[in-house]
Amino acid sequence: MLLSKFFRMTKYKSMLLLLLIPIASAIEISVSYLLQLITDTATGKGSLSYINLVFVVIIYIIVDALVYFASSYLEQTTLNDIISTIKNKLLSAMFRQSTGVGHDVKKVTILQQFYFHH
Repeated sequence: MLLSKFFRMTKYKSMLLLLLIPIASAIEISVSYLLQLITDTATGKGSLSYINLVFVVIIYIIVDALVYFASSYLEQTTLNDIISTIKNKLLSAMFRQSTGVGHDVKKVTILQQFYFHH
C-alpha cells in the first residue's frame, strides 16, 4: 500500500520502468541463446556464417547496453523524483507547524512594556 503511493508520485516513469525491467531481464537471459548460437556456428552445426554471427553479437551487445543504461537511468531518476517529492512534503509540513516563537515574542514584548513603562 505504502509503496504504491510512492510510485504514484511518478506515474509515467514507474509504468515505463515496470515495462523496461522485464525486457532487460529477457535480454540478459537471452545471452544463453547467443552462446549456443556461437557454439553451433563454431562447431559447424549452425547455419550462420561467421560475419553474420559477428553482426548478431554486436547488435546484442549494443541492445543490451542501451536497455541496461535506460533501465538504470530511469530507475535512478524515478527514485530521485520520489525522494525529492517526499522531502518537499516533509519540509512543507514542518514549516507549517507552529513553533511558538511568535507567541513567545509577544510575551517578551508585553513583559518589556510592563517593566520599562512602570
